[in-house]
Amino acid sequence: MALTKKREIVTRELGGVSHPLAANAKIFEGGLVVLNAAGFALAGIEGEGLTSVGRANTSADNTGGPDGGTAVTARIDYACRYDNDSVAPVTRTSIMSACYIKDDVTVSSDDTGRSAAGTVVDVDADGVWIAFI
Repeated sequence: MALTKKREIVTRELGGVSHPLAANAKIFEGGLVVLNAAGFALAGIEGEGLTSVGRANTSADNTGGPDGGTAVTARIDYACRYDNDSVAPVTRTSIMSACYIKDDVTVSSDDTGRSAAGTVVDVDADGVWIAFI
């Protein structure tokens, strides 16, 4: 129903959001973090059906553990720079469009068999700056 009067705004700081790791997953600080179809975190990998949730704030190791055995905090409150794919590079024409996960530190303009990493906010000589929402 549309508002007819002032509404109290409820907010949540998105600096870091904790996600349970998939069984046997290992994520390194600074790498892209994705959720699999079951909602468990993995290091950014090439594949379809994954949801990018940000940059790992710390390393997390669930080697030998079950789904949800430990958690990782993913940051989504600022843009992060990642390496640009040398085969299908992201260009400035992609600003404010999606880029795609090649691995946990590399993004690409090629979406074939890949999930979106985030929104391109800048491209410079050092890499691709992406925001996660």
